[in-house]
Parts: sequence; C-alpha cells; structure tokens
Amino acid sequence: MAEAAALPSRLDTLAPARPDYAGGSLLNLMASLAQGLGASPPLGECAPPCPLLPPERVAAARAVVLVVADGLGRYLLDPRVTPWLCARTVGSLTSVFPATTAAAVGTLLTGLAPRRHGLTGWFVHLPEAGGVVAVLPWKRRGEEAGLERQGHRVETHLAPTPLAARLPVPAHLLLPADIADSPFSRAFAGPARRCGCKDLAALVRTAAGIARRGRAYVHAYWPEVDRLAHEHGPAAPPVRAAAAALDRALARLEEALAGTGALLVVTADHGLVATDEDHTVRLEREPEAAAMLRLPLSGEPRAASCHLRPGAEEAFDAWAAERLAGRALCVPGAALVEGGWYGPGGASHPRLAERVGERVLLALGRWTIRDRVAGEDRALPRGVHGGLSTEEMHVPLALAGT
Repeated sequence: MAEAAALPSRLDTLAPARPDYAGGSLLNLMASLAQGLGASPPLGECAPPCPLLPPERVAAARAVVLVVADGLGRYLLDPRVTPWLCARTVGSLTSVFPATTAAAVGTLLTGLAPRRHGLTGWFVHLPEAGGVVAVLPWKRRGEEAGLERQGHRVETHLAPTPLAARLPVPAHLLLPADIADSPFSRAFAGPARRCGCKDLAALVRTAAGIARRGRAYVHAYWPEVDRLAHEHGPAAPPVRAAAAALDRALARLEEALAGTGALLVVTADHGLVATDEDHTVRLEREPEAAAMLRLPLSGEPRAASCHLRPGAEEAFDAWAAERLAGRALCVPGAALVEGGWYGPGGASHPRLAERVGERVLLALGRWTIRDRVAGEDRALPRGVHGGLSTEEMHVPLALAGT
C-alpha cells in the first residue's frame, strides 16, 4: 500500500516517538515474561523478547512480581524524588499505540499487541454493544449505566485472551479495591486470582506474601500517578509526590522480597503531556467536519478515530489539511494498521479495521481533538496521553532481584 509505505517518513518528521515492537516495547517485555514463565505461545503473535529482560532471567526466578504504575513516564524519574527507581532502572521501553491505558493494559494483561487484542483507545467503536464504548468502565459514551446491567458482557464483545490462561504457574492480579471486581478486570484477569488493595501498603504486603509462598506470577497495577497527572498536569507537585510515595513503596517491596528468589519488574503504561483549552480542537464547533462523521469520535483525544460517512474521505482530508495544520495529522486508519503502529504484522483482530476507522487524527504538540456527547463532563484534563511524543511513549523499566 503506497500510503502505508509513505507514512513513516511523514510521521517521523512530526512525531518523535513510535512503538518499538522489535524489542523495546511493553509488548516485548510481556514476551520475555511469558516465555520465562513457560506460557504457551499465542497463535499468530511474533514479537521477540525484550533484551533488557532475557526470558532466562525470568525463568530463574522463584516468583515474578510485575508492578505497573499508570502514567509514570520516564520524565518523572528524579534522584531527589524517585531514588529507588533511578537506581534500579535498566532502560526505557516504549508503550504501544495508542500510548494509553486501555491499549497498554490490554497488552500487559494478554501479552498481545493492540493489533491482536483490538483495544484502540479509551473509547472503542462497538456497534454490537450499541455505540462507542469506554471499555475500562464498560459504559457507552455519555451514559452512567454500565453495559453489564444491560446484558452486554465484556467477554462477549471484547473476547479477551488473558495471559494468565496460558501460564503454568498461579497468577494473581492486584488492583485498587474499587476496580478489582469490575467487568473489565474480571474478563481480562481470566483465571488469575484478583485481589483489591486499598493502598500501596496493602499492595506491598499482598505481593510479598504471595511471592513468599512459592512460584507465582503477580501483576500489580497502581493508578495514582495517572489520576493526579490528569487533574493537575504531568509533572505537578501532587504528581511528583505520588511518584515519591510509589518509589518508597517499591523500596519496601524489594526489601520484603529479599531472600525469596523473586524478580521484581516495574514499568508503566504511558506518560502524559500537558494541555489546555487553547490547545483543544472541538469538532462540535466545526460543522463541516461534524457533518462528515457518522459516529462520535473513538480512540483518544490524542489519536482520534474518525468514522466517516461513505464517500467523505477526500473532503475530510481537505478539511483537516486546512483546519488542523500544525495541530494534527490526518492519517488513513488502514495506513496505520499496515504500517505496524498497532503491532507487528501477522494476524489481526477481526474487528480492528472497523474500530480504527477511516481516518485517525494524530494530535501534535500539546493539542487534543475532541467532540462531545450529551451527558459527558465538560471539564478538560490538564494532562493527556495517547499520542506520539516521547513524554507519552517512553516509560522506565526497573528490575530488582534474581
């Protein structure tokens, strides 16, 4: 495809980072963990392991504890704030595309690229569930009622293939207490035993207790850095304080794991960039563009999937070239898929093209692309993710133990 072939040079000029699926991404980290733990290989996946964590090191561990710190971009590492992370970080990884929680957590829980698991952002076009859906809270855009109460199950519509189901060792998923029993958590945990943790102390205590009992895989997720970064900005004082608290908890966890033969692995799903109203394109104020959309936007405000009315592609491209110059790049969704942005070549999710849409608006700099559905909060976050900046894409990899 000519468009796909030309895409890397066009994007490299404007977007400084892209996923490194050849060995340096979250996908490759999961390949190392899966191989080292003896997981049966997923059909059609071809990602190599991560050189920073050879599978042999994983295999030598009695237990493996993976801590995923939501929103902990590499830029937050500071010897004065995060001394443990600075001392234990062995390098950087890239996130997946888009660099956002839904897509990255999908990879971290399945070991598959977004190309395979089919999660294309916070919002995913699921016509069989009645529209555009926020997959993590499992609600349609603008609605408060959860889809499960309406008879729509995550397992039916997203058909996850959890990594835990392929592992020959006991798997545990540690989550904040308020999401431990959510429809998404239940479905993507698979046979992993879920445990809700009310704070970092409980997470440390629970993870260490599991590791002491024998061979196991523990996946622990903590969202506080991301939550505060959305509210205050990517590196605001509350965010740095949350990173410092996490750093102290990780030091305690390493100490608690001493002598157990456990391997502690710490990473993040993405980082964030700052934004504001002055860097927001609102499509409801762009009647020409809004008239060409047959659905509300899905994906992410930094990587907005546009589902166009039949025959509107050329007109939409012309509108984007005029109105979004310097703000966003309008790219055919098929070109992103063919160009490997959602994952390396091979098998794809059967609904991937439908979910990606005819065009994707890739925001540049601090810009976001938004529309509004009735019932949605009008408040804007001060930190965002999903795009192709180094701040969003690069996350640390820290290792301790065997």
